[in-house]
Amino acid sequence: MLDVYHRFDGDLIAAIVLGEIGVRNVGVWLSDRDNDASALEDQGRYRDVLRPCNALSIAESTGIPRETVRRRVETLIARGWVYRDALGHLYVHPHVATEFDD
Repeated sequence: MLDVYHRFDGDLIAAIVLGEIGVRNVGVWLSDRDNDASALEDQGRYRDVLRPCNALSIAESTGIPRETVRRRVETLIARGWVYRDALGHLYVHPHVATEFDD
């Protein structure tokens, strides 16, 4: 947990928000036994295999106020860990896995 704390500059709320976006994105994909792992590295295929989410759905699932989630999402986008598509849906960026390898 200390590693997570330091990686997020002490902002554990941002860690929770990133984790919840990730869980929402890959939940359906993980339930499919024939899933294609390469799809997680291709933003062009995200809509086909991942479930989108938004700040409201993250706020509802975590109990964190929506405005707090919105601010953390903006921070995560600025770090390049999350991106928003043209429809406003949130996705964890494919390269995040390499950011947290260690």
